Amino acid sequence: MANVGKHIELPLNEMTLQFTVYDFTSDRQHFASIPFLTICLGISDVFSFTRAGIGHDFEIKISLADFKADFKNKKWKHACMDRRWVGSKPDIPNYFWFVAPEGIIPIKLIPEYAGFIEVSTVTIENCVNRYDKITKGIFTSHSVKRIATRLHRGKFNKIDKFSKQLNSRYWTLMENYLMQKYLEKK
Repeated sequence: MANVGKHIELPLNEMTLQFTVYDFTSDRQHFASIPFLTICLGISDVFSFTRAGIGHDFEIKISLADFKADFKNKKWKHACMDRRWVGSKPDIPNYFWFVAPEGIIPIKLIPEYAGFIEVSTVTIENCVNRYDKITKGIFTSHSVKRIATRLHRGKFNKIDKFSKQLNSRYWTLMENYLMQKYLEKK
């Protein structure tokens, strides 16, 4: 088992940060985490649902300029969340999060309604599975710098088996793609 612990560090880009969000939501047993979902006043980088119908919107930012542009390009979205506006739209998230590489965004710039997750590394590692076989897996190192504030108590009603199937298929394909892409280079 000499290869256990061997790892390849991946670049922190939109794709690997999406995988970090999936890792974060899976740890919290969210029902589905779907990238590029058109909901919540626009397209979410990743949107996740809990089994109770609670929605989490994750906005991924790669640079400080990208973060600042979000407030210029999506003024309406941030104004709605800042005022905890629910209105008649059931597709406003219950929680809103920013996700960025470590050290890119100072926490003082994060609005009080938003949570903040910093990602330090995303790696492909050899590990031992439950059958004592060496397998590869993607592991993320992230820390929650601020917990998101609950914006409202409404629930999403359109969660079904299709969402769960889509979730599982997508993230399995994403993991296989990332491992193939970066393992071929080494």
